Amino acid sequence: GRKGNREKGRQGDKGKGRQGDREKGGQRDSSLTPSSCSLWEALHDSLDHLDPDDAARARRAQEAITELHDLAGRVTVGNLLARLLDVTYYRAALYLAGGHRPCRNVDKLLTDAHRCGLVGVGEFLEYVQSLRDVAAREGEAPVEAGGAVQLMTIHKAKGLEFPVVVIADAAHAGRGRTPPVLVSPDLGLLLGLREEKTQPVTYRLASLQEADREEAESRRLIYVAATRAQEKLIVSGHVKAKKDGTPQLWGWLAWIGAVVGLNQAQLPNPLTAPQPLDLDWEGGSLDCVVYPTEGDKETGGQGDKEISPPLRVSLSPPLPSLVAPLAFAASAETDPKIRERESEPPSRVWRVVPVAQRPEGPAWVVGTLVHTALRHWRFSDQPGLEDFLRPYALEAGMTDTEEIRRTIAEARRLLSRFRAHPLYAELDGAERHHELPYAVEVDGFTKNGIVDLLACSDGIWTLVEFKTDELRAGTNLKAHARKKGYYEQVREYVTVVGHLLGERPRALLVFLNVGGQVEVVTLDITPEFRSRAV
Repeated sequence: GRKGNREKGRQGDKGKGRQGDREKGGQRDSSLTPSSCSLWEALHDSLDHLDPDDAARARRAQEAITELHDLAGRVTVGNLLARLLDVTYYRAALYLAGGHRPCRNVDKLLTDAHRCGLVGVGEFLEYVQSLRDVAAREGEAPVEAGGAVQLMTIHKAKGLEFPVVVIADAAHAGRGRTPPVLVSPDLGLLLGLREEKTQPVTYRLASLQEADREEAESRRLIYVAATRAQEKLIVSGHVKAKKDGTPQLWGWLAWIGAVVGLNQAQLPNPLTAPQPLDLDWEGGSLDCVVYPTEGDKETGGQGDKEISPPLRVSLSPPLPSLVAPLAFAASAETDPKIRERESEPPSRVWRVVPVAQRPEGPAWVVGTLVHTALRHWRFSDQPGLEDFLRPYALEAGMTDTEEIRRTIAEARRLLSRFRAHPLYAELDGAERHHELPYAVEVDGFTKNGIVDLLACSDGIWTLVEFKTDELRAGTNLKAHARKKGYYEQVREYVTVVGHLLGERPRALLVFLNVGGQVEVVTLDITPEFRSRAV
């Protein structure tokens, strides 16, 4: 781009090098010293010394950056990033360089940008750095899998093993649609234009190549998923009976079915109850059970009916008992603690970027740490509490060391208050059940929830719900409980526990942060509904 200037340099005084070219009338030409100015400054300097093609590219870059510069701070970072991808055709360039995977990574970044809702570019860069720090320190986060079910993606399960692994919805086959536009590293940009039901042969060839890549990746995923099991693998998926009585299989279930002989099995007809299938498989212990839907039972299980809850195949020694799939309908109402646990932490990471003005992290992180300590019944007088809580702060998305220290210190203060309250001594000597989960069917719908603490002392059951709301002394706590929905939350807990125990427990709301004190509210609650199962 500086051919003319290089020619001048060669024709000038060799002893001076390019100094004569860079100095014009005692002034330095900034366009010839790129290290001394930014790209923004260079693009707004004269472009006449560039080759025509380079000048055209530079002017296009100038227009694009000017447009993005004008948008910065006025629209969300998600919209700004989306515009950047559009004006630079960045996705197409990525696809040519590396296929779909780099594009998917960019799409994930764009999703995070839209989700956080930030406008300031500087704030978003802090958010991205926090995500990076959380990912780097993810291994320090706690894993509480004892006696519990963990739901995770296959990618996240890499390197882990579990006694029992369930691959759910294994018959999912995806959309199976080819996009109207394909970008092939070998064939370039291809359009799926149809002419009398046919498509260009290059487009069809690129479609087949893309399908092969997707299948190879899918086979790698199923291998990773299946090899996470130490003792037992359960594969669950739906099937549909063909006219000859053999099952129609899709997705991963089709690949597994071809290996274990499921594709040649005969489905019972009519199917009115769970039925085991005898498969032609000699590779080890194998159970295969097919379950009908409620609709199949009502219609006599006709062979053309879809079967779900789905066919279940276990490819390892059978366990003593496997619970048949539940037929409860989903409930629109969800317990707040269930919602919190099932939410995606990365969407909240931006909230815990350090803020100099506050003494500790957000209140919801303090509450998380307090509830964690109460769940394990660990308090400030016990050694190692800070080391115990630190991984949970990392799991919540915190990355700043000093903010983590201050947040744990605030949690310790709340725990010390409760440790000094008479209720602690009563509960410490009682039979305790911490964070007791439940699932009940009410009027055909499933209700799920988690009880903070259920304790029994001298034959009397007490249900305790802890709250870390920061309240002023003298606050009407019962009115606050109704306003925040705590009263209705505890009412459901009392109803469920009463059904389970056969008696109504005493219900306590324990506020740990009311004017620097612990306040205990006894709730006189009458059960609201009658549940069918617990």
